[in-house]
Amino acid sequence: MAPESKDFKLFKDMWDLLEGEKNGGVSMENLLYLMLLIRGAKLPRREVAFDLVDIERNDLFKTAKIGEKGQLLVCSGGQDKIFVHFKDFYVNRLQFEGLRKTVKKVKIELTSTPKYTKTS
Repeated sequence: MAPESKDFKLFKDMWDLLEGEKNGGVSMENLLYLMLLIRGAKLPRREVAFDLVDIERNDLFKTAKIGEKGQLLVCSGGQDKIFVHFKDFYVNRLQFEGLRKTVKKVKIELTSTPKYTKTS
């Protein structure tokens, strides 16, 4: 994947949002939560007050941060912003799934013909 491609930039944004560089990686729980948001899931129990996230960061990252316990915190309204920013990931996945589900036509040649019997 070329560094100038849109997908690469989205992966970089995801890495930065999950603070992968700072923490030496990302947790499976945070990655799963982010993937659910990218698919459009609404998880109101996971939303936090706006003052718990870092407002010093840029526009997308103002809505989320990694908390003291290592969990991804997303402020109210931030789930929608994350979905919109990363929706190309979801669209690409749907297009890929559509390609996998294409029906292949197979020609079947019968060597014998069916026989019918009379039964009462």
